Amino acid sequence: AGAAGAAGAAGAAGVGHSQSGRNEEDIAKQLKEKRKDTERKLRENAKKMIDNNAGEKAKLKAILISRLKEAGWDEELREYCREVIRNKALERINPYELVKEIAPRSRAAVPHAIREEISKEIEALLRNPKDD
Repeated sequence: AGAAGAAGAAGAAGVGHSQSGRNEEDIAKQLKEKRKDTERKLRENAKKMIDNNAGEKAKLKAILISRLKEAGWDEELREYCREVIRNKALERINPYELVKEIAPRSRAAVPHAIREEISKEIEALLRNPKDD
């Protein structure tokens, strides 16, 4: 009887642990979904705020383009595009495939200092929006 009772208690503990584990997973999943939703809302609000400051957005875009050209980013990507096109048969390449292939490299090629500069400008704009 003692062994059966111990087995039953162990089984009951296992079920409780399993349910507890599922509850923790459910809670973790809900928190992750809430975090993603909050991040999405923050991005949307930031975009709206920047869109409402069209002059500042244009200024930031001009700064970004200027800094990227100064750093040689555009020439680097132009050469990479040529390389991709040379390495693929011209019949097999289309603009969508080219963009898909170069996009990750283009993002990665943006110098850290430029990312920091533009990020700081955006943060300042979000903290102190200007009226156009």
